[in-house]
Amino acid sequence: VFSVKNTSGTALTGTTTDTAAHTVTIPSYLMGYNGAIQVRGTFSASGSAGTKTVRIKFGGTTFNAFAMGSSDTGFVFETVIRNRESLSSQIARPSFSASYGTGAASGTTGTVNTAVDQSLIVSAQLANSADSITLETIEVQILADM
Repeated sequence: VFSVKNTSGTALTGTTTDTAAHTVTIPSYLMGYNGAIQVRGTFSASGSAGTKTVRIKFGGTTFNAFAMGSSDTGFVFETVIRNRESLSSQIARPSFSASYGTGAASGTTGTVNTAVDQSLIVSAQLANSADSITLETIEVQILADM
């Protein structure tokens, strides 16, 4: 496990700006040509005024975005971002909640240069500033190229 963070329940509220809930630097060359980053976590939410959006970003590219409904109170997600036989070509497929088979069938692609340090950011955004969302747990694993 490259990075594990269990938060104490600090909530994002009072803003509708996309805000980083967790950031970690992925060191250069760590993934290799076929390695991957696996991100798993849980959010809790309160308030029913609007949706809450969670985004998984790597090297400035948003690989996945998940929207919680206005009445949802919890959210479990997993995302795997994998290099595709290149240090600068990736694909990601999302899984979230109890539906591990949902998401874009073709996946999201990127051109992040993993030969240099890159930031992995899990962010959250509220549609209504009266609502709140809290990152409860986060686990980031690097599945290195063997």
